[in-house]
Amino acid sequence: MVRNRTVSTRGIREWVLFVVITAIIAIPMGIALGAVFTQSDTNWYLSIAAGKSSEVIQPFTSRQLGPILAGAASRLIHIDLQTAFLAEGVLSLLVLLGVVGSFLVRDGSNKWLYASVGGLAFWTYLFNGLVLPDLIFSAILACCLLLLDLKHYLLGALMMFPLFVTRESAILVLVCLVVAGWKRIRAVDCLAALAASIAGMVIVKWLAAGAVPNREQLNPLLYLAGKVPWNFMKNIVGFALWNDRNTGDCASPVWQTRVHLGGMQSIGVCAYNPGRQLETLWVALTCFGALLLVMVYILRRNPRLIWPESVMLRFCLLYGGIAFVLAPSLGASLERLYGYAWPLFAIAVPAMLRQVPLPSGRRGIVIVALHLGICWLPVIDHFAPGGLAMHLAYCVSILAAYFAIWRLMSSSNVLPEPSAVRLG
Repeated sequence: MVRNRTVSTRGIREWVLFVVITAIIAIPMGIALGAVFTQSDTNWYLSIAAGKSSEVIQPFTSRQLGPILAGAASRLIHIDLQTAFLAEGVLSLLVLLGVVGSFLVRDGSNKWLYASVGGLAFWTYLFNGLVLPDLIFSAILACCLLLLDLKHYLLGALMMFPLFVTRESAILVLVCLVVAGWKRIRAVDCLAALAASIAGMVIVKWLAAGAVPNREQLNPLLYLAGKVPWNFMKNIVGFALWNDRNTGDCASPVWQTRVHLGGMQSIGVCAYNPGRQLETLWVALTCFGALLLVMVYILRRNPRLIWPESVMLRFCLLYGGIAFVLAPSLGASLERLYGYAWPLFAIAVPAMLRQVPLPSGRRGIVIVALHLGICWLPVIDHFAPGGLAMHLAYCVSILAAYFAIWRLMSSSNVLPEPSAVRLG
């Protein structure tokens, strides 16, 4: 009994330290990055919070929950909107970190794993976008994951309602939940998830009634579908697409033709820009530091871990993997889009380390140090920005760090435990 109480007390202490220290770093650093209330798209959410949804264009009108809660708090306790969003952001971050920390404690994480997850610059960038729906969406998703882990599948399914009211990308959550829970959760739970999703979409449609059409004046579904080739060409191929309603990527395309689609009269292709491809690589390699490499190392050592017994971990692997792969095809804010994969790197990878542990001692310290250096490099670049050549040098340095980490992990004599691949 005394031993159990000691373990419990230690776990609570580790959980509190993880949440508090991570928040103490992420909150002031997120504010220090600047433009919290002026960065791209924040004006739309501020307008929704102020009760001016009729002035907001699609698809921003389908992301209602965060602004509505901030607006309600502003009116109820008589604070300005910025303070309300700030309070909502702090609360959302604490909820998210609380859930992630609880999983780390349960998995018996050591201090280096706490440092590797809590030290991610991702938390800083996430808090910097507190006006955007990403932070509150992540907090709600974290609660859903906690319920799935506790096998409260019906309650987890009902979380689809607030997720859909928060943002339309909850459709990926729904699909991954059904796939991860196939033959593992009851049919009534799947139906509850579908019903909650439909209810969320109905509420959003009602709240967004009379919204201003998107810039291209396209059907909302066609607009969302068109974002994929638009961003894929820009971020992956390096040739940004162009139309006369959206000339942000280039003023004069190298090729264009006339069309009549929505409000567009002509479309074209901009000149090749290698800088965007380099930025995509840069963000992909740094967003979660070396945890991407650690995941590859783990699955190479024990491939059966890619589909564990736990529904929650299956979901994290599936949702996080899809989100990471699709990120450069979904938009321009690459840090935010790659950040959607956080369940994979903050929950699933640490859980898999129970079966394929990393080196300890000096080699472990070096791995963690290189990992933290990789994920904080974009923050350094933010305050001391460099040009294309500097970013190329950064990418080469990151790849060299990845190689060093791989060598350190591969030289470990710690063997995987094939008898413990169930993970839940």
